[in-house]
Amino acid sequence: MSLDITKLQCVVNNGLQGLYLYRTDDDKAAIETDGYFDGTYGQCDLRAGDVILVAADMDGTPAMLVYLVSVGGADVTVVKHEDLIE
Repeated sequence: MSLDITKLQCVVNNGLQGLYLYRTDDDKAAIETDGYFDGTYGQCDLRAGDVILVAADMDGTPAMLVYLVSVGGADVTVVKHEDLIE
């Protein structure tokens, strides 16, 4: 499936960093597909360093995933939290 921008909500933005919530029935593999978040470009204020908490589907089980946003032009990518702490 693809991103449904209507389900992406900014919880807080202090001017330096934002925290977003996103709810989807997509699985982790789909969310981590290159280009999944590209649809946010020009539609919301996602910036490099923002954090997205994703309530997603993990093989039929609800899961909370954490991603750090990276932005390069219209290319909006995310890094899963496990990659940030290794």
